[in-house]
Amino acid sequence: MGHCHLNYRRLWSYEFTPTSTPKTTEVVGVDLGIKTLATLSTGEVFKSVFPYKKAQNKLAKLQR
Repeated sequence: MGHCHLNYRRLWSYEFTPTSTPKTTEVVGVDLGIKTLATLSTGEVFKSVFPYKKAQNKLAKLQR
């Protein structure tokens, strides 16, 4: 990589040398759900803060 110069409408300028970052190919899919907050493609499950069944019961009572 070479030397770069950034100039914004001549109000200020900044000189820097860009550096490359290592590339990774690790990808994780996320499934957002109702019964669980999120499930990752790795199998890790994040429980919902407010469980679905409890919310469903409360909603049923409020709709009476």
